[in-house]
Amino acid sequence: MPKQPEPSAHYLSQMNVAAADEFTERDLRDATRDMLYWQENPIPHPAHVDFEPVHMGVATEVVTRVKGILDDRPIVQVTTTSPKELVIRRTTKVEDYLNALWPALEDDADCDTWDSILEDVIRFGRGYDELLYVPATRSSQAAGYPSRDKGESADSYLERKQQWNLTAKLPLLWRHLPARNVFPWYDDEGLAECTVLEVRRVGDVTRRYDLPKLMREVEAENMSRLDYVYFVRYYSRDWMAYWVSSTPAGRYNDVSLMEGVSALRQMSSGEIAKITKNQYGYVPIVETSGITSSDQRRAKKQLSIFDHMIPICLYLD
Repeated sequence: MPKQPEPSAHYLSQMNVAAADEFTERDLRDATRDMLYWQENPIPHPAHVDFEPVHMGVATEVVTRVKGILDDRPIVQVTTTSPKELVIRRTTKVEDYLNALWPALEDDADCDTWDSILEDVIRFGRGYDELLYVPATRSSQAAGYPSRDKGESADSYLERKQQWNLTAKLPLLWRHLPARNVFPWYDDEGLAECTVLEVRRVGDVTRRYDLPKLMREVEAENMSRLDYVYFVRYYSRDWMAYWVSSTPAGRYNDVSLMEGVSALRQMSSGEIAKITKNQYGYVPIVETSGITSSDQRRAKKQLSIFDHMIPICLYLD
């Protein structure tokens, strides 16, 4: 398969514009789903009537009920057709390891990753997560890595090292990605490219990455280190890149409202914070679909649990 060219800052800006155009209809349906779930949808009424809005919360109750029904974590089953006892024992070990791995990754991240993915699958008809290899968490550069003291015996050091191994984080990072801020593109081989939109503080990104354009804005006092900027993570099968906008995000608003297509349209120029070759050879993001239809339009291919109830929900309110 031909390799993809290295993405430039201009190309990543174009990807943001393309996502804003292509995912508009999906985002409009997501906005309606969000309003119904949080019971924030406006209720029309005559202006002269003394009116007290009442939301029935049907969509919220349906999501909560289904989420409770599906509360059990999926179980990995590893099977073998071999009758050999050694092969069966090895298969059982792999199965036990995989079923213990995901809760351990949640403990490392101190986050209910699967619970968030499941909620998105129910609320939006799709959920996203990514699994990344982070070897630094088990290397000598990791925080708290035990170094051998002068004159310390090998047995003593190995014992301390073993204790550190038992408590150190796993060299994997598993995290949930908010459904409204993930924009995937597919080809014949599957997921080909994907952008993930985040909002981060200026002080955070300038501390981690070399961003001369953004630093000039800070030094000119056009922006503060406490302001927020849009941070886009881009994946293809050949490249991984971070792109940062040169304009602030949500300076006068709750930054949590800056999501989806509305956020993409507020981004102007930006610069690449980091770019590397993709060591995996594939996009390390998984899309989990909920209810699906045969419709090929993005907005109607994946359905929320209450999509067909939306007119009734609005009418009852």
